[in-house]
Amino acid sequence: MARGRWILFTLASAATITIIGIGFSGPFLAVNRPYGHGSLVLEGWLPEASLREAYEVFKKGRYDRLILTGSIRPVSHHLRGNEALIAPVEMPVRTDVMVRVAGLPGVRWNLYEDHELVLSATATAEPKDFHFVLVRPGHHTWRLGPDSAAHLAATSAFALFVGDWQMNGRSLHEVADSLWIADSAGGSRPAPRDHATQAALILATAGMDPATTIILPVAQERPGRTTAAAQRFAQFAVAQSIDTCDVLTLGVHARRTWSAFREACDPSVAVGIVALNDPDCSAEKPGQWARCWSLRAKEVIGLIASSAD
Repeated sequence: MARGRWILFTLASAATITIIGIGFSGPFLAVNRPYGHGSLVLEGWLPEASLREAYEVFKKGRYDRLILTGSIRPVSHHLRGNEALIAPVEMPVRTDVMVRVAGLPGVRWNLYEDHELVLSATATAEPKDFHFVLVRPGHHTWRLGPDSAAHLAATSAFALFVGDWQMNGRSLHEVADSLWIADSAGGSRPAPRDHATQAALILATAGMDPATTIILPVAQERPGRTTAAAQRFAQFAVAQSIDTCDVLTLGVHARRTWSAFREACDPSVAVGIVALNDPDCSAEKPGQWARCWSLRAKEVIGLIASSAD
């Protein structure tokens, strides 16, 4: 009996120490060791506010270029009242299609394959999934947008939100030849498929000079988003003879990012790290403690797993 109580006490003590240790691991994980010059490498999945903050870091440092990394992003596109998402796709014999659409309640929208209407529905404020199967192999162009009779008077307002689009379980961003958003006046704008390209568009609106921006998209996330981005950059660094860089990421993800890039890069490349403050994990917001703890636990586990590989 006494032995059982001792085992329980030991386990409880170990769990308590682990919980407290992870809770206070923030400064270790959110490491800042920048060189302040050379190339600034930015993980493109950062939220827009953090991307703009990263641009300020670039301007204040002695960097010669900004390199954006990023894997395929989730399907997430807003459409104005006179716009449609266009996607040419090479389709197999049988295609299971799923689209997730939300929008201004009452706006009618249509989905076409080439010029044939495949689906028509009315938007709701909450995203709704639509599933169907097509048996039409070959190369087809898909078009999803508001019904022509439903164009809003203020076409600057977003009418629809395409929150997901899959074909045979694969994201449209993976299977489409290309993606763009066309409007009824004959204009178009890009529909970024990867985080790196999306980040470049956001930074351009903040004033970033495209001539100093290099986009390095990652086709897949294996063996993990950060590791795949690090390996892609390492290849580029060799080709461009980069000898110094700082990698910029968010909060407690910094330690693992730093480790991945240093491991992927040639020893001749000096890799620094910059950790921006995470607005969703702030020490000044006690209500975020549980979320901060879970983020730190994830990063600690990731560090242990990467060390064991």
